[in-house]
Amino acid sequence: MRLAINLAITLAFKNAVHHGGQTVRPGAFEVTPLMLDDVMYLSTPYNRVIALDAESGKEIWNFDPRATDWGQVPNGTGYVHRGVAVWTGPGERRVFMNSRWRLIALDATTGQPIPGFGHRGEVDLTEHLTW
Repeated sequence: MRLAINLAITLAFKNAVHHGGQTVRPGAFEVTPLMLDDVMYLSTPYNRVIALDAESGKEIWNFDPRATDWGQVPNGTGYVHRGVAVWTGPGERRVFMNSRWRLIALDATTGQPIPGFGHRGEVDLTEHLTW
């Protein structure tokens, strides 16, 4: 029962989808949250990543990759982000997320980009792409 209550708190997290003042629109909130230990990681339609305390639903950190700085996505449905991936290595845990053409690695404890991953925590997935 406690998990169901906490999941309801998490999915009702209103600030996760609010992106005030922008002329872009979100699509559906279609996320699959990940829970590791007592932390739930999820992404919002605007590509923000949020870590929540699974017991209380309180925000631990959030990261905004500023996906809307490049305008509305041309998919006709609005911004959508379906989730993040987590990697655990010796003494560290990383949260990976894509945002438009970028792959971003975040420190799972702080939500800050991992400086040693790509360039300041991100990799341009189109850099060597042949069109």
